[in-house]
Amino acid sequence: MIGWEHISGLLVGASPRTRAGDRIYIDSAPDGETYPVVIGHRVAVKRDYGLDNTLLEHKETYQLECWGETRDESGDLSDEVAAILEASGLPLDDNAPDGLDPVVDVRCVVLYVSVWIDTPYEETN
Repeated sequence: MIGWEHISGLLVGASPRTRAGDRIYIDSAPDGETYPVVIGHRVAVKRDYGLDNTLLEHKETYQLECWGETRDESGDLSDEVAAILEASGLPLDDNAPDGLDPVVDVRCVVLYVSVWIDTPYEETN
């Protein structure tokens, strides 16, 4: 997932960093991880082919869940993530609804971002 490597690299390497620091994960966070945390999921892949069926480019879309212990914390984290991605040339797609986990009483703001990849690649997933 070339897109995830790019997104997570931007978020972990940003200066200043988000309040999540290096707690940026794909699919799920490790058990017992503290908040705030960003969890990404690849939710769509679009491939564009040439007339001879050669892969020209593809687009990976990611859902980024910005989890915090409070609505304000998750909102502030999502603002930080959005600012980093937008400053890096990755404008956000339309948002999904916010989330809530009532079992552990934490909240998240859900962002979507798409990454166009214009070089051929071998899909490993």
